[in-house]
Amino acid sequence: MDVAKKLAKGGVIEREKVLRAEVALAQAHRALDVADEAKAIVVAGLNLATGLNVSAPTGVVDTADIPPFKLSRADCLQTDLPHPAARQRQHRQRPNHTLHLLISFFH
Repeated sequence: MDVAKKLAKGGVIEREKVLRAEVALAQAHRALDVADEAKAIVVAGLNLATGLNVSAPTGVVDTADIPPFKLSRADCLQTDLPHPAARQRQHRQRPNHTLHLLISFFH
C-alpha cells in the first residue's frame, strides 16, 4: 500500500487505483477474519463432541508415521468379538479408552 500511495503522490498512478487497492486489502482482511471465526467454531464443536473444554486449543497430529489399517471391511465384520457381557466388563475397566484415543489424535 505504501508503494501505491507514493506512486499516486508522484502522479504515476491515479488516486482511484490506490483507493481500489485499499478496499481490496480491507476485503481480504475481513475474509481472513471470517475464516478464523469459522475455524474457531469448528474447533469448539469438535472439542464439545469429544468431551473436551470447548475453548481448549486443538490441533491435528501428523499421521504419516501411523501404519495403514490393513483389514478390509469384510474382515472386520468377520472378526470374532467377545460376548456382550465380556465387552461390558471390559468397558467398565477402561471407561475412557475411546476418549483417550480421540484426545491423542487431537493433541
